[in-house]
Amino acid sequence: MRLLGIDFGTCYIKGAEVKRNGDVVPLKLGKSIDKPRIPNVGLYEKKEDQPATILVGDIVLKRSAPEQDKIRNIKAYLQEYNWSRTLSFGQSVSAYEVTRDIMKNLYNEIHGSNKETDISAVITVPVNFSRRQQLMVKQAAEEAGFLINGVITEPFAAFFSLMQEEMEEDHNVMIFDFGGGTMDLCLVEVRQQKGKTRIETQSTVGISYGGNDINEDLLRELLCKREPDKIQAVLGPHNNAKDQMSNRYYIMKSLDEMKEALFGSDAEEKAELLIERHGGAIQDFGKVTVEDVYQVLETQNWTERIHRLLDGLFCDSDDMTADEVTDIYMVGGSSSIPYFRTILEEYFHKNGHKDVKKLFERNDEMEMEDRLYTTVANGAAIFNQLVTSGDEGIVIKDKIPFMVYTKDEAGRKLTPLMKNDSYKDYRSRLDRLTEAMKREMRIRVYQTIFGETEKEVYLGDIQLSQEIARQATMYQLMTDKDRNVLAELGYLDSEEGYEAEENRFCVDWRCKLEIDLT
Repeated sequence: MRLLGIDFGTCYIKGAEVKRNGDVVPLKLGKSIDKPRIPNVGLYEKKEDQPATILVGDIVLKRSAPEQDKIRNIKAYLQEYNWSRTLSFGQSVSAYEVTRDIMKNLYNEIHGSNKETDISAVITVPVNFSRRQQLMVKQAAEEAGFLINGVITEPFAAFFSLMQEEMEEDHNVMIFDFGGGTMDLCLVEVRQQKGKTRIETQSTVGISYGGNDINEDLLRELLCKREPDKIQAVLGPHNNAKDQMSNRYYIMKSLDEMKEALFGSDAEEKAELLIERHGGAIQDFGKVTVEDVYQVLETQNWTERIHRLLDGLFCDSDDMTADEVTDIYMVGGSSSIPYFRTILEEYFHKNGHKDVKKLFERNDEMEMEDRLYTTVANGAAIFNQLVTSGDEGIVIKDKIPFMVYTKDEAGRKLTPLMKNDSYKDYRSRLDRLTEAMKREMRIRVYQTIFGETEKEVYLGDIQLSQEIARQATMYQLMTDKDRNVLAELGYLDSEEGYEAEENRFCVDWRCKLEIDLT
């Protein structure tokens, strides 16, 4: 069996494989590329009466085709409920279907001519993905043919690559993962206990803001203000919708190249910003400096925002404070901007860390390209190997806390349950079944995602039978050992003498939360 890690990133897809000798090597994806990554973009094509097929990666960028048939950054759309797009030939595709088709394309390419060997994969997702979104990625990959051995968060995956050689000693590690679509922070504790290495996630927090959003800020705060006429020429209403979509892509591509020139391994003080237009014309926006970019970042109040995220990260941690962190790693392309390193240094200095410079020693010893772009996929592959080997000397505890709950007709939260994937048999408070739940014979379940603000997402339904709807009066939520959310339903015993209401609760039914992924 082949053991893979797949970083299904917002902008790029990267993969890694554990070879039989234990080496972790990048997967070669796509055709004629220098880097082990491909753009996360798919193109649907249809020929006569044949079913539509999808192309993925660099080949799509070179293909002349209607923009509506090119779907970029599908992972961002997984966060939208019931997202779909109608293609130029009339077919409509959902976010799940696009994800599945991209996974099928990857599966067939990775398999090559050898169709007999099973492929086991661990796939990574952002911290702020809901349980529904995690399951969508998992099921899409399984439908494509992969044997999925886990879906873990991107910073937690990166940890296993970054700390692979450092696990024989105790560490308190923070991963700052700032990619194309999200900013994720994760605290991981490594402890040596009774001859075993215990690896435990202490806390995580994430927001839906990444390099793509920085590009939008640069477009709005820098380019539109500096060269409004040129931007009007590129994006103005005189262009049709297809040209506008294409031109916007060229702008974002040029801004990515500019950031690479300013903040990559061969950094320059100034970078030329040339933007191609649909049809091949070039607009010259002149030189952009590091200071120009920093001034735009300042408009977003990043110091306060990141410091607030860090406060929440340590507040939610069971055992770790800022002054106890031993190592900080910065991964993801957007973390190459030194501006964000300075913000982290200020926070840890302010919170009493005695040697802030030492925190980044291991981070700075790594090859920059590897640290920024390959650690998530590599770490997922290493995690896959550890889980598959059944090594009893390593105990991994990945906690991703979030809240699930139901609501009454007025929108008030009922049965709030702080769910933690490492716990089981936790129960919410008791609440009464509402008349609407009985009438509809279902309980709608929601989830709160924690980041800069609390975000509510619809998770799924707990279906009730006619018997349950007729007889049950009370219910509560719980999680089981398999990380499922269940509802326990029943009634209150009428006998007196119970000290608490929950002791009177008689459970007659247990119903599992069903999550619709289509």
